[in-house]
Amino acid sequence: MVMIRVSAEYDPEASVWVAESNDIPLITEADTVEALHRKLPGMVADLIDGDIGSEVKIDLVTHSSFRMSKVA
Repeated sequence: MVMIRVSAEYDPEASVWVAESNDIPLITEADTVEALHRKLPGMVADLIDGDIGSEVKIDLVTHSSFRMSKVA
């Protein structure tokens, strides 16, 4: 089995999740993490060699952060 790690980070200015991988030349964006889940399998299949085996695991790692004001 081949594992492809995809990292996604939320861009609050653009209101999208930006995903990229160091394992394959992938960079994409989606409005939600769920939309990334639906989008990634097709993209990964297009980018990998057909002879790497029958199973590919996509490891999607997400990260988001936000600021908040101190509550009085």
